Amino acid sequence: MSLRPRLLQAGILTALAGACVAVVLAAPSGSPERVIAAFALILVLPGAAITALMTSAEGRGPAERLMLIAALSIAAVILVSAGLYVVGIHLDLHSWTISLGILTALCAGLSLFIPGAPVIPTVSLHGLRAPVVVALVASGALLAGAAIVTAHSVSGRNTRDSFTQLWAKPGGARTATIGIYNHEGGTHTYTVRVSTNRGVLRTAHVTLADQTSWTSPQTVPPRATRLLVTISKSGSSAAVYRWVQLRYPGNGG
Repeated sequence: MSLRPRLLQAGILTALAGACVAVVLAAPSGSPERVIAAFALILVLPGAAITALMTSAEGRGPAERLMLIAALSIAAVILVSAGLYVVGIHLDLHSWTISLGILTALCAGLSLFIPGAPVIPTVSLHGLRAPVVVALVASGALLAGAAIVTAHSVSGRNTRDSFTQLWAKPGGARTATIGIYNHEGGTHTYTVRVSTNRGVLRTAHVTLADQTSWTSPQTVPPRATRLLVTISKSGSSAAVYRWVQLRYPGNGG
């Protein structure tokens, strides 16, 4: 077989792998495009590239080729994960995604030196029986549905996991440390109001990026028996977003 179809196949597989890696790493968590790219890296691209190395796959029908691609892709995910663990590389989204992309590109490149049938041009529905076509369409619909449901579930979970942490930690006899930690997934400005049962002590405006914190010491007046700290988010309709309270023994008055 000439080099041209194998070169086209290797280029397509490598470009798709690079695009999927970029989407998985850059797209927001739970977005449909990220889920679809992850599904492609798990179920399609590694197996397609490995199949290009197998001269024995040349005589297989389209249905067999598709099942072989899916099976080899899943096997590749397992072997890549095991390999990363053995060499001591931390298993996370970045290492897993980049490793699968490299594996796909490597196998696609090696296929240029092995005379085998191109994967992409030979996978067609021509000549398939109706039950096989129905099964393939149903499988595609299930995968698409799974991607949509997964994206919706992850997006809902991320929304539920967004919050701001507020605390007031007692220090000495009549001191405390006030703190805020932003887990909201973006930058927010908070209005901090510190008061006691005898009046407002101070008001401050604090801007925090996601996953950053702010702390400040606070002295409690001698006759105050309660320290109340409240925060509200700029642009929020709620007057108080979070509040925390400390009680102190009174000294009369």
